[in-house]
Amino acid sequence: MPHPLRTLRWLYVGRLSLAAGLFAGAVLVWQDAPPVTTLLTTLLFVSALVVTLAGWWYTHLRRRTPGRSFLYGQVLFDVLAVTVAVHVTGGPRSEFPPLYIVVIAAGALLLPLPGGVIIGGVASAAYLADIVWLHSPVDAPTGPLLQVALF
Repeated sequence: MPHPLRTLRWLYVGRLSLAAGLFAGAVLVWQDAPPVTTLLTTLLFVSALVVTLAGWWYTHLRRRTPGRSFLYGQVLFDVLAVTVAVHVTGGPRSEFPPLYIVVIAAGALLLPLPGGVIIGGVASAAYLADIVWLHSPVDAPTGPLLQVALF
């Protein structure tokens, strides 16, 4: 079992990589991108910086042991970050839904068993909410439903 601080470190790196990549992509096509896309990617980038730096400061610089609430907050923020990534890159046609599996795995490593199950349910609900309410109906809805079953 990996040490929680090592897992958190990788979670921080992955979060910042995702946010920076989305932000860079939005900046490259900012003239053609809808304003909501640039707004969401900018908000994600800034909030990812704040959450990650605060978490790094708390766990690695102050050397505090992360509590259950801290870990839930970190993993739930990552569910939100992946949901934004999926939303701005096409919803059900996005290449990013498999990142939910990484977040669920991180939740399973960092949290007790019920926490990992809760994170899986929250990730599935966030993905379904995005593709059902925020995007047009999908031609073949079996793909996203199979992805949710996998989560």
